[in-house]
Amino acid sequence: MQLGDLRGWMAGHDAVVVGCGPSGITDATHRGHALKYEYAEHWTIGCNRAVQFCDPDFAVCIEPFRDPIWPIMREASPLAVLAHIHLDRRGKSPHPRIVKMSGKDVLRWISDKPADLPNVSGSHPLIVGQSPFFGLAFAVMMGFETIGLIGVDLTPDRYPDAKPSNNGYGKLNTIAKHMGSRIINLNPESRLRAFEFGGWEEIRTK
Repeated sequence: MQLGDLRGWMAGHDAVVVGCGPSGITDATHRGHALKYEYAEHWTIGCNRAVQFCDPDFAVCIEPFRDPIWPIMREASPLAVLAHIHLDRRGKSPHPRIVKMSGKDVLRWISDKPADLPNVSGSHPLIVGQSPFFGLAFAVMMGFETIGLIGVDLTPDRYPDAKPSNNGYGKLNTIAKHMGSRIINLNPESRLRAFEFGGWEEIRTK
C-alpha cells in the first residue's frame, strides 16, 4: 500500500487522533466514563505508545526499527501504520501493513495538488517532530471531516518551554481548513492553542 492510496479514503467520516498525554488516557471531561469506549466507537489514529490504550484503526509510529514499540504495534494490529521507515537493511518490515511517509515534510504528501495549498510554510518545510502532528496530517490527507485531538497537553513538566500557539500546528490547521477538515482540541486544559476547543459530541461515531 502506498501513501497516495489512502488519500481521501475516509471522506465523509470523523476521527480522533490520540497522543500519549494524560488527557488521552483519562479525560476529565468524561466525568468518570472510560475513554476506551469512546475510542471503540470512533475512527481512531493512535500515535506511538497510545496504541496500547486506544486500540486504533490507524497508527503513526516515528520510532526506529528496533524500538520496543513495534511488537506492541503489531499486537494492536491497526489497518495501516504511517512511518518514516519501511524496511531494515535486511529487507524486513517492522509491521505487515506499514505505509511509508514520502518525507518528513507533510506538504509533499498531504495533498495531490500541493501547489493549491495555502502558502503557509514560506521557505521552510512544514515539519513538527511530534507523532500527533503527523497523525493529524494523516487524518486530513485521508479526508476525515471533523478531527478531534486528545493527549497533546504540552504539560509544563514535560514541555516547560512549549509555546501554546505552536506555529507548526497553526500552519497545519490552515491547510486542514483549506482541505475541508476541522480540527478540534478535546482537552480544554491543553497548552496547545493552535486549534479551537470542542467536545466529543461534535465527532460522529463510526
